[in-house]
Amino acid sequence: MDQKWVKSRLIDWAQKAGLGLDIDDTDIQYIWNPNGFVNQSYQISDEKKHLHVKFAKRDHQPKLQQWARHHKYLTEHYQAPMLVMDIHESVIPDHPYGLVFEFFSGEVWENQAWTDEIFSKVSQLHGDQKLKRMLGAAEKRCADAFIGTYIRRFREDMKIIDANREILSFVEKETFDWFHDVTDQLEEEVLHSPHFERPADDVVHNDLNQQNILVNADGFCMIDWDDLTLGDGAADYASLLWSWVYTEE
Repeated sequence: MDQKWVKSRLIDWAQKAGLGLDIDDTDIQYIWNPNGFVNQSYQISDEKKHLHVKFAKRDHQPKLQQWARHHKYLTEHYQAPMLVMDIHESVIPDHPYGLVFEFFSGEVWENQAWTDEIFSKVSQLHGDQKLKRMLGAAEKRCADAFIGTYIRRFREDMKIIDANREILSFVEKETFDWFHDVTDQLEEEVLHSPHFERPADDVVHNDLNQQNILVNADGFCMIDWDDLTLGDGAADYASLLWSWVYTEE
């Protein structure tokens, strides 16, 4: 996607949307997501106001809409960003829905601050019976949760990669095939493993990596709640802590 064109389009949209920005001083910055290619995020700001805009493709629209429905509760109890408005138009191609949040200025959490508070919130989330009722999600097994959290997302990313193989000419076809084969094998193992038969009934963020926790001197913010669901709380901890597995920490 031509980012120069997108930025011009976003400035036009921001002016019409009445976001209160000084259009002559508006800056648009693409927010790179190291954990996938599905959504498109941008920071829109002037000297006084900083906003985060997140766009979703049609198949991910229900997830952002769920976040919008529960945003007040998530902001009040789990330091989620404050929702400003939702978007019901294709501001950028193939992304018919989006959310606008107040931008939280902070650094990616690297266990340098707010550790006790962050883990306390994660534990609170996993056992939140009120939020569980609000979500109304169907019961599932740990196998279903694992496949939904890891296998499905990886296949979504691989679908995008497969569609752009021409720019990856240095990667052999066998390598792409290997990724698909190993993913299929892992799914079969999980589906038939007795270790994944127990219920997955925790309330989970379901994308709780370090990139999705921002910290500054005043506090922290947990972002990207579009995968909120019932699942296995261990997956949240695994995503959050994997980078320290081989460290003394």
